[in-house]
Amino acid sequence: MKHALVAAAILLSSPGIPRDQAERYAGAIERAAARAKVPPVLLVAIIERESHWSLRLVSRTGDVGLGQIHLANYAACRPSLDTPECEAVKARLMVGTENIAVMGGILRANRKLCGSRLDRLLAGYEGRRCKPGVRTRGTLARWRELERQAKRGRGAGLAGMIRAGHRTPSRPDAMRAIARESGARLTKGETP
Repeated sequence: MKHALVAAAILLSSPGIPRDQAERYAGAIERAAARAKVPPVLLVAIIERESHWSLRLVSRTGDVGLGQIHLANYAACRPSLDTPECEAVKARLMVGTENIAVMGGILRANRKLCGSRLDRLLAGYEGRRCKPGVRTRGTLARWRELERQAKRGRGAGLAGMIRAGHRTPSRPDAMRAIARESGARLTKGETP
């Protein structure tokens, strides 16, 4: 599988997500990350923080989809969030790969406003005017954790299971069982 590391991070972030959907999102995340010049797994951590992978999530303030894109930033939604034009924008943002592409565009635009430091870029995405806070640091810590776990799991773990076509279970003990059945060796305390 081409996007194994990112797909593994997605499945670690949201174990119940179907594998084919994780692979589709992984491709979209890698394209958006390349466009924004940020690590792809950072987008996984942002989505986990913003929506917990809830594609249809709409906040009270009009933030939509996986990346919780703010509708008021679209000209069609400025007069009112209830116009037919705004509903069309909302429907487009409810498509996961489209929402991820918009996330990449926002991060890329924030690079001009906030500079290239990841903490400032992420703070800009969070609407914090490029000033990192506790939430920003939490998302960055989760990114590092997801990336470390996904890399550690490559080959013998989750990414290897994905590449081999195994069904990815949602519980760590079931994941260990699949790894054992496939002949992979896990170290003490390691989860694939």
